[in-house]
Amino acid sequence: MIIATAGHVDHGKTSLIEALTGVKTDTLVEEKKRGMTIDLGFAYLDALDIEPQEPLGFVDVPGHQDFIKNMLAGVAGVDAVMLVVAADDAVMPQTLEHLAIADFLQISNAVVVLTKVDRVDQARIEEVKASIQTLLAPTRIADAPFFPVCALSGQGVAELKTHLFKLAKDFFKRPPSGNFRLAIDRHFLLSGAGLVVTGTVMSGTLAVGDEVQLLGTGLHSRVRSIHAQNKKVNQAQAGQRCAINLSGADITREHLQRGQWLVKDNTPPPQLRMDALFRMSSNEVNPFRHLTPVHLHLGTGHTMARVAVLQGVSIEPGAQAMVQLVLHEPMGAVAGDRFILRDSSAQRTIGGGRILDVFAPAKGRSKLERLKELDLLVNTNMSTALVGLMAINPKGVKLQAFADNHNLRPNEAEALFAQVAMKKIDTPQGQLAFSLDNWVFWCEEIKNQLLLFHQKKPALIGPFADAVLNDSSYRLPRPILLSVVNECAREGLLIKRGNGVGLPSHMPQLEKTEKILWEKLSPLIEAGQLQPPSLHILARDVVVDVKKVEATLKSALRCGYVIRVSEKHYYLPAYFQQLLKIAYNLSQDSPDQYFTVADFRDRSGIGRNVSIEIMECLNHLKYTRRVGDKHLANPALKDALTNR
Repeated sequence: MIIATAGHVDHGKTSLIEALTGVKTDTLVEEKKRGMTIDLGFAYLDALDIEPQEPLGFVDVPGHQDFIKNMLAGVAGVDAVMLVVAADDAVMPQTLEHLAIADFLQISNAVVVLTKVDRVDQARIEEVKASIQTLLAPTRIADAPFFPVCALSGQGVAELKTHLFKLAKDFFKRPPSGNFRLAIDRHFLLSGAGLVVTGTVMSGTLAVGDEVQLLGTGLHSRVRSIHAQNKKVNQAQAGQRCAINLSGADITREHLQRGQWLVKDNTPPPQLRMDALFRMSSNEVNPFRHLTPVHLHLGTGHTMARVAVLQGVSIEPGAQAMVQLVLHEPMGAVAGDRFILRDSSAQRTIGGGRILDVFAPAKGRSKLERLKELDLLVNTNMSTALVGLMAINPKGVKLQAFADNHNLRPNEAEALFAQVAMKKIDTPQGQLAFSLDNWVFWCEEIKNQLLLFHQKKPALIGPFADAVLNDSSYRLPRPILLSVVNECAREGLLIKRGNGVGLPSHMPQLEKTEKILWEKLSPLIEAGQLQPPSLHILARDVVVDVKKVEATLKSALRCGYVIRVSEKHYYLPAYFQQLLKIAYNLSQDSPDQYFTVADFRDRSGIGRNVSIEIMECLNHLKYTRRVGDKHLANPALKDALTNR
């Protein structure tokens, strides 16, 4: 368990830590000179008996208003708080602010320590205790026990120790789930070891030998050794204070500062926008207005930000509302992270809250549909939230974004998704999930639109895949629509012929004279395989006017029997598919994924002029794109091969 002190300056927080642990946490020259804590101090207390129990970790925070920024970095990720109040001084301004911060961070484990009790009589102690109980009543720590203590004489220290260890024993430890994230609060060079970073592990696990990265920098390092709760260990996990010895040349001390994140695996990058649930302090006098500038404290980090109020134009004191944090500098976060807001002059705490979505939209942030999504994301039960999101999003939910936002490892995401009834489809942007009702809706809408198309144009195979919903009142983004159509084809709900799609029951027919001519043309085209005869050679071979041959091939094209590569050349679908495969393989085999027309010519054995025609066709169909004199495969090319 990690315990932070809280309370006004000169109320004895540092002396209390020294009495508990024997460690004097004020180590800076300026702190000793001024007799006042300026920066964070750290100490540990080993278990009192032989029963195996982790040491208690203490974070001593400054109590002066000028150093609230440091205090906020210290309480990030702690499990409990010791609210320290001097019996001879009673409640003071920073007592109130620190208490409010602990409440906004939803710290629910607490003790109240009345220090300097040797200076007052029992009546005064009871008076101060009563005033504090009144303050605690509306907070999460209303039932916190009181401990009268004199740090100098040791009065009450043993009883406080016993209670803290009991609190730690009964404390529900954080599960070691999620990607590893450590909120950095210190960094230093240790003689004989090298670079060390310290902080609280907010989620996940880390083992010696693991590769880590400094979030948002692209800099990586390897873990040489770990100290967790002041002991050398092979693995650290969520809820522990850690010192991590890094090896490698990538990350140096010059790259590090308090507020950064040391992470492992697929943690979301730092963001400039985050949607959140915000609660305003009831001590504020004026409403909180839209786009008010504030100081944002999140993890051990801090930046300036503006707060967009998503409902109305202001928030009343004591009220709770959805907001979007628009940051001056990007910060790392995931859903569930707590934050504190202070006014633009950094004189008072004005509220706090919880991050809901780190992938916040810049446009449409206050639309009703978006507010409904945020209402669902308030739910800490991820299954319930996901079910709700799919229900209100007919165009699907991006599963990877959901997993990243909630800091889920791949196995955790798969386990969650397996619990929820959904239809998953692969798209160029990753897996998309539909509720079963919404999936049925889209399948029925596509079938109805195809039926109408067949009634209007019975001679055609059907519309192009991306035009299936052109006459519908409902729309899907083109990449998603193509993926939905591909999935419908896999399920047998429709059939793809060439570039068109249609219902399996629909059979397009050529006119009688065209059918007779097609029966002569198709064997010649098939015999040519990857090098079918040109339009004029076909006309010569069947002894028919070239215009009649062209008209018949265009009808065959509409029926899905052939695919036109150019005005001169038509391919049977099976051989056109081989052309796609050649282009895809060329891209995969190339170190930079680029290939030239000459590469295509050599791989396919097709002449240069026809190879140029084929690549122009593939570019036009968006299977590839031209970059200078080279070509690059688009995601649609792989999709066409996978879902043929």
